[in-house]
Amino acid sequence: MSVFNLPMPLRRLLASAYLLLALGAPLMVVIAPGEPAISLNEKFLAVEAGRLLGPRAALGEGVEKFDENVLSDQAGVVASAAADYPDGSNAVLALFDGADSARAALGSLKDMIPHHHEEQDLWATHFSSEGGEYVMLALVDHVLVMVISERESMARERLAALPALNYNHRPGLGAVLQQQSNIGYFLLMAFYVMVQWLCLRLLFSWAGFGVSAVVKNEAGGDS
Repeated sequence: MSVFNLPMPLRRLLASAYLLLALGAPLMVVIAPGEPAISLNEKFLAVEAGRLLGPRAALGEGVEKFDENVLSDQAGVVASAAADYPDGSNAVLALFDGADSARAALGSLKDMIPHHHEEQDLWATHFSSEGGEYVMLALVDHVLVMVISERESMARERLAALPALNYNHRPGLGAVLQQQSNIGYFLLMAFYVMVQWLCLRLLFSWAGFGVSAVVKNEAGGDS
């Protein structure tokens, strides 16, 4: 049976169900956004007297060399630590007095490292340095993490393995949307509303809702 031959009550039921779904989907994204792409594991980020209480635990197992106060020249830094690993990669973890200070430090580090092919994804800013290394800079609220390794895959694996961070390979849609800028979020919502308006207009006409459909049916009955 063709969808155009469905009984009118069934058409209206399907159209009403779609309307509820179209209205409810954005609400569900807000109520249950899902896990963010990357978040902080606060139990590894305790600070006392300007030092991380458990820097080795925060930076993971297998650390060959460890240093503290490595970003002391950055404004607003509260505590920082760095670790070198057996595979040749290294990581820096820094806590700042606020998100603005952490963001400024990220920009400063980018400027200090000559690089090309810079990209931004849900987890980090990453690029190839002119020295041939791959750099990832992850900013989560007031915490900045920098990972340097030989290849992107190694750098991403190291970033995902840091206990101080919760690295989610499959973040929720709502959490992803919340990471967008206000303009980006507005454009997405505007696109969604426009698409749904077009779909609902066609669907309601098919289901016999609306003045135009009623007039058409009456005209057909008079003939």
